[in-house]
Amino acid sequence: MKSCFRSMAFLTFLLVFVCQAAVLAAARPVSMTGMRYHGNDAKDRIVFDLSAVPQYTVKEADDGKTITIEFANTANSMKLKPAVASEAIASVSMQSVGQNLQVIISLKTPMDYKVQQLSNPSRIFID
Repeated sequence: MKSCFRSMAFLTFLLVFVCQAAVLAAARPVSMTGMRYHGNDAKDRIVFDLSAVPQYTVKEADDGKTITIEFANTANSMKLKPAVASEAIASVSMQSVGQNLQVIISLKTPMDYKVQQLSNPSRIFID
């Protein structure tokens, strides 16, 4: 009887430990490790290098001149942020909002854009 109780107690402890480890692993923030820019006459592209692809939202301001990408549970781990400016892009800035990272892209005039993701390595880009 005592050995059965010990086995059940050990299994319960092990189950709780595994569940806590899974929760902590899921809560680990994603790191934005880099940002790259490339532009030509046809389009501008900003690429965000990430340790994993997080959930993200994209919002456009009413005037169409500001695009905000909010990366959930993401930290800015970049050493340097390259300057981004072109005939279409006025500026790119970043700010932490709670545990999220916001990237604010200011455009000189409203324009169409698309946000997509790639893997191996994890990247999100906007054209």
